[in-house]
Amino acid sequence: MRTASFLALAPVAAICVTAPAQTVFQGNGVPSAYVENSPARVGQSVTLHLGSPTTPGSVAALCISGSIGPTVVPLQSVGVGNVGLDLSDPGFQIFLFGLDQNGDVGITVPLPPGTLQAGSPPLFAAAVTFESTFWSVSKSIRADWANADGWEATGSLGAQRQLHTATAIGYGPRDNRTEVLICGGATGSIIIPQPTATAELYAPLTRSTIPLPNMALPRSGHATVLTPYGLVLVTGGVTTGGVVTSTCEFFDPASRQFLPAPSMSTPRAGHRLTVLDDGRILATGGFADWQNAATSFIAALNTAQDTAEVFDITTFSWQPLPSMSGKRAGHGQTRLLDGRVLVTGGIAGGFTGTNPLSSNGQVPFYNATCQIFDPATNLWSPTAPLNGLFGLGQLPARAYHGQSLLPNGHVLISGGFVPASQNGEAVANSTCVEWDGLTWQFAGVLPVTAAMHTQVPNGAGALIIGGFTGDLTALQTTAQVVQHNGLPSTVPVSLASIGIDQGSGSQQSRGAHSCTPLYDGSFLVYGGGLWPATRADGWIYTPN
Repeated sequence: MRTASFLALAPVAAICVTAPAQTVFQGNGVPSAYVENSPARVGQSVTLHLGSPTTPGSVAALCISGSIGPTVVPLQSVGVGNVGLDLSDPGFQIFLFGLDQNGDVGITVPLPPGTLQAGSPPLFAAAVTFESTFWSVSKSIRADWANADGWEATGSLGAQRQLHTATAIGYGPRDNRTEVLICGGATGSIIIPQPTATAELYAPLTRSTIPLPNMALPRSGHATVLTPYGLVLVTGGVTTGGVVTSTCEFFDPASRQFLPAPSMSTPRAGHRLTVLDDGRILATGGFADWQNAATSFIAALNTAQDTAEVFDITTFSWQPLPSMSGKRAGHGQTRLLDGRVLVTGGIAGGFTGTNPLSSNGQVPFYNATCQIFDPATNLWSPTAPLNGLFGLGQLPARAYHGQSLLPNGHVLISGGFVPASQNGEAVANSTCVEWDGLTWQFAGVLPVTAAMHTQVPNGAGALIIGGFTGDLTALQTTAQVVQHNGLPSTVPVSLASIGIDQGSGSQQSRGAHSCTPLYDGSFLVYGGGLWPATRADGWIYTPN
């Protein structure tokens, strides 16, 4: 990798050639120029990579502007198509860099303390490379000056949402798509959700959302995934009146429309989806009905399922799979490095608890078993259960816990709802456990109990954010943010709470929210419950 300073290179003139039509802000449609950046941490540095894998040893131009338009440069003026930058900005510049044997150049720009402050006006950039016949223009990116381990407010949602989904549309930091699809969710409560069919698209370039056409149905507790063929698959969920649906739909990022998709074989809410290495999509478990959950909680819990199926794009249909070893809803599901899928825990049904004042005596019980799905054989195999002995007593089975893959191939679990020892009521838990491929190991304790929180990969471990705390009948929320370093013998490290930046601001607690990694390494948090209200605010976290 070659590195260079911005100050070492002078601006160069644009070269005019013919280029095809393009989508502004997402490049000009000619592969394979890319640009990616780290967060611009005040007092540290910002790193960019740009280039093209198809032009090793060539050159790339980095275009920098203080704004993104709405100026659109005519094709004939520049010869590279319409660039999503404001070329009339007084600070607009072009820098030329040589590419290494991989077609890449890395640029690190120091940001000494005192030169900039968090919240200073952002810069925007795009890369241009010559691809045989045409200039290739990358997406436009935004560099915001932010404090490490700090939170910044971003544009609010158009609707309050919890139990929604937020799906990054791009496949990685070098993809030209950077938006996040936010759809469905509910106001009300977990027990009596009021789902919405609305959807919106978050654009990191403008840090705002735009409304989209409604989905075919209101959905909460549904599941979404970015498919290998560029569409987002939206599945199931609780719709109006507590009815759980089996219907599915696609979101097409190109047309920004929702399109019909084949229905699953059974209604599902609180289920899980995973894209397999062969492109199929695995769906497991979930509740089949949520009607009258407020008065017949056990009946709703008992609709948890053991069924599984896969969506096969080659046949454009859902195909049945052998059932799991037990019923699961609100379980964990993670694709492993070898392509297999680990499924953990979940709610298996309901029963009458020992405390008649608690949820009318109706409480969940849990599936402690864990299984592995092998896409090569379409078969399930058992692995160690969650409720093993760890030298600190028996850790419980759980549901609506955090779960993510670690770089070393292990799987980390945090928190979740567990049965309270005194009456069987569902209560948020603080313990973490780590699966090493064979067994579970105790992996520390969160500072605050959490369930229906978010856990996303970060560095060698995971970032754990927010969640509900307390028991199911009197839920509270937390704004805690924790970094787990991915080691079994660890003490999770507390970070700046949601809404706190350099010690300023107020904590913004929530549960049943979303957290989405953005292309620049920051994290987008939206919505969630603040019992009994529902939030619409958004926040961006910049890690250390």
